[in-house]
Amino acid sequence: MSWMDDRLAELIAAGEPITADTVTDCGRLTLDPSHEANSLNNGIGSRFRAWGADGLIVTTGRVVKSQSPKRKGGMIQIWEATPRGITWARSRIST
Repeated sequence: MSWMDDRLAELIAAGEPITADTVTDCGRLTLDPSHEANSLNNGIGSRFRAWGADGLIVTTGRVVKSQSPKRKGGMIQIWEATPRGITWARSRIST
């Protein structure tokens, strides 16, 4: 999942909102291009949970409508970086 970690670090460093759409470029970056039901794309949600558990991001409690065609307008959470996440992103980008 290193490309996802790299993408998260970029978003944090740029001060961008963190959503499934921003991490996956509205579904253009994917774990499973076929996007079958119960496929590897479920790993995106688990990655967000892992980042949260690691203290890198926290949910804002807000949601937005996804722009990803695969999500068909479903709602997705908005996350933000924690101070720990900002430190992590800076160190990941500088290496």
